[in-house]
Amino acid sequence: MHYPQPPGEFFLDGHTSACQSVELQPTGRHLATGGSDSIIALWDTTDWICQRTLIDMVGPVRSISFTFDGSYIVGGSDEGPGLEIAHTETGEHVHTVKTAGPCPIVAFHPLRNILAYTDLGSLRIIGVEGERR
Repeated sequence: MHYPQPPGEFFLDGHTSACQSVELQPTGRHLATGGSDSIIALWDTTDWICQRTLIDMVGPVRSISFTFDGSYIVGGSDEGPGLEIAHTETGEHVHTVKTAGPCPIVAFHPLRNILAYTDLGSLRIIGVEGERR
């Protein structure tokens, strides 16, 4: 059965397999989608054209997070160790967080450059100042 498309709704077709996660940049400029194809696609929210794809992920992208200012992006996967942080505007890899195992859940703090992620069933947080722990 085919359902009619509601007014103002459309489809973004940017993955070779299922889209598993989605995150809007805090500035609203980009929408990031993560797929089971191990790709994060960054869509311009003005014209809904894919601006770039991030391909450093290992395994399906289960979660995505932007820094509070939208400058950087990270994706979480349940395959392979490590987290790859990239510059949103250029797609350039800027930092690798070494982890013991896969990290399916990632989240940047909404006001600071603090990253929380799961690693081997534990919650880990980096970027917290020593006296605030």
